[in-house]
Amino acid sequence: YWFEKAAAQGQSDAQLSLGYCYFYGEGVPTNAGKALRFYRLSARNGNAAAVLNIAHMYRTGDALEQSWSLAIRWYRKAAAMGNEAAWHWLGRIYGGQESYPEDAKMAAYWLKKSADVGDAQSQCSYGVALFKGDGVNEDKFLAAHYYRASALNGDAWGQYLLGLCYRDGDGVRKNRRLTQLWLGRAASEFDEARVALIALEGL
Repeated sequence: YWFEKAAAQGQSDAQLSLGYCYFYGEGVPTNAGKALRFYRLSARNGNAAAVLNIAHMYRTGDALEQSWSLAIRWYRKAAAMGNEAAWHWLGRIYGGQESYPEDAKMAAYWLKKSADVGDAQSQCSYGVALFKGDGVNEDKFLAAHYYRASALNGDAWGQYLLGLCYRDGDGVRKNRRLTQLWLGRAASEFDEARVALIALEGL
């Protein structure tokens, strides 16, 4: 009720919140079309989060025809407005994680921006790019740095990859204790980490 009153007066955060309510059925029946209408109103009023949500809807095809070109256009618009989540999503999309043709250089560019503001998944993914030399110069020392940042932020795959670095001496000195620590933290989430930990303990 109050979101509707504020939205009618052009309050962009209220328009965004009302769109969220309609999209997820919070307090009103689910209606993606109405959600999109309120996101567009909010976006016209300069709300970057609303711009991001429109990008999501073009990516998934909710309430409109799915379009990668329009999704990327809206993600880039949100990114230009400083929306850090848009940096992450552009990194995912260009990185081939969203059924879009991979562009390693663009993926590395956006992943680094997202990683450097603390996004754990982007830190891990940018570490992988550095480790493999995908879109950037190969640098295993720097890859381990980003894996560590991701691991400390609680990303289980980052913990697993950091454990492998300590096991194999990639970018860091080999360290059995730290290998066990990081593989152990990731083992509850990923079979790969559990298998690697068992193999290590068998040596």
